[in-house]
Amino acid sequence: MFKTPPTNSIEWLGLPIQMEHDQLHLHYLNRIHDLLMRCLAEHPRWTVIRVDLRSPEGCSIPENAITRFIESIKAQLKYAREVKQSAGKRAYDPMVRYVWVREWNQADQPHFHLAILLNHDAYFSLGNYGRLGDEDGDYDEM
Repeated sequence: MFKTPPTNSIEWLGLPIQMEHDQLHLHYLNRIHDLLMRCLAEHPRWTVIRVDLRSPEGCSIPENAITRFIESIKAQLKYAREVKQSAGKRAYDPMVRYVWVREWNQADQPHFHLAILLNHDAYFSLGNYGRLGDEDGDYDEM
């Protein structure tokens, strides 16, 4: 769901952004903008899911953690698509795209900010998690 940015937001390329001007990371903004423009040129509707990934305190994060995370998501989405197709249902290509950045703050451990972009025709929401508590709730049918 789109939320209107604060009225005092600064702009970058005519778009409001929610950070102070001295905090701008133009390299990141340009890469994100390029990704979004490529996505929109390829398909008109996208679902964007933003997550923060952290490891438990005292655990190290392997160098390929994001790659493994994304490959796992792709494999799960591929499986879900195959299940739909085998049931005779329409199964759109999720067209997985993503952007991420690792951030170090005062903590000893880094964390990751990740945005996953999916074809809106394939995934328009994250599902109905309220059903998971039901006895007949099924993760595959969310």
